[in-house]
Amino acid sequence: MGLAIRIKPTPFADTRTAPRVPTKEELLEASLEHIDNVKRGMRFMADYLRETADGHDGDKITDIDAFHRDFARAVETGFRFTDGDWYGSHVRAAHNFRERVGSGAESVDGLDINLMDVLEMVADVVMAGKGRGGRVHADIDPAILVRAYYNTVSLMESMVTVCGCGEKCERCDPSLRHNG
Repeated sequence: MGLAIRIKPTPFADTRTAPRVPTKEELLEASLEHIDNVKRGMRFMADYLRETADGHDGDKITDIDAFHRDFARAVETGFRFTDGDWYGSHVRAAHNFRERVGSGAESVDGLDINLMDVLEMVADVVMAGKGRGGRVHADIDPAILVRAYYNTVSLMESMVTVCGCGEKCERCDPSLRHNG
């Protein structure tokens, strides 16, 4: 994933920032640039989501011994799997924020989550529910969604660099653009 999303300024794309009434051509150019900027942001989120997907539940693989030990104990003895050492470690992973908040271990205000984490959770609960027993458990505290939204805005804001005309980058210098 790239460290920055480089965008060109688009003051003529909005009545609140236009320094004057733009020509129709300036408005069209600014609108096209804004659309391209949004595409860049969406592609960043798509790449972030792909990386999140690739790392999902990695601890089930990297710590298979502890996972299997607690799993077998639960199946064989009726031990509550969620009380095991492996599960406690697993829940501290970023995508298990519902359990951390629900258990009182963490407040919503302290959650370091974003909307990509929420989308990972959606895929997780649906795939687990449908694949394991046919029933999806999709409850979530709405405050988690609000926190994820604001954290995503902050993440995106920290990734955006507005380049000025004349900089030697693909955004401002057409000769540096890759075709394809």
